[in-house]
Amino acid sequence: MNTWETQLRALRAHVLRAALVYAALACATGACLPMVLRAAMRPVRALHLRLVATSLDEVVVQDLKLVLTVSLVAGAPYFLWEAWRFVAPGLTPGERRRARAAVIAAFALFVCGAAFAWWLVVPRLVQYLSAIATWSHVELYLRYASYVSFVSNVLVAFGLAFELPLAAGIATSLGLLSPASLRAKRRYAYFALVVVGVIISPPELIAHLSVTVPLFALYELSIGVSAIVERRSAKEQPSSPALEKG
Repeated sequence: MNTWETQLRALRAHVLRAALVYAALACATGACLPMVLRAAMRPVRALHLRLVATSLDEVVVQDLKLVLTVSLVAGAPYFLWEAWRFVAPGLTPGERRRARAAVIAAFALFVCGAAFAWWLVVPRLVQYLSAIATWSHVELYLRYASYVSFVSNVLVAFGLAFELPLAAGIATSLGLLSPASLRAKRRYAYFALVVVGVIISPPELIAHLSVTVPLFALYELSIGVSAIVERRSAKEQPSSPALEKG
């Protein structure tokens, strides 16, 4: 058996195990879906808003999408572990160490961003947007599919936004970014983050601070990660000529 057939068999085994785990997670998520939906509907019920469906299959289709999405996110650590087991034999020890740290950091940052949006951003954003509709003398009826998609999009958006420190570290390692450039653009970045915080939070000082301060901390963390990566790269560079001469 040649190398290609061996790798294909290994890949098939990894994919099969991942598919079985995904199916099991989908079943478990479907069983827990009412509890998840009750938590997601809490901001709407607090404002005494009604959710409506405009088609017979809207609720079923949206629930199925939600089950598949939640199962994918919940199973991400295992799926990444299976992918890691497949590619790790072809990496050097240093590459394995960096890739392992990047995968763990990426998942942890995404979960932190989604949790931040779930507990702080979504309730305030629903309250703020519904207040705008009331101020405009518009009677608000929320479609079930629209609301669930809205909450999901906000969670994914903040999960990806919290990947900023990791992205800064990777960009710095590739020579595309430097901590000096991040510091030079700090005032513009802060202004943009303030605008974002004001838009997505109710018109209250505490609400603004609860959103913008974590975003500021995220930017400063990106600068720190970029500086660490730059220092490590500078330490590794002097050893390269010596290795070439040897």
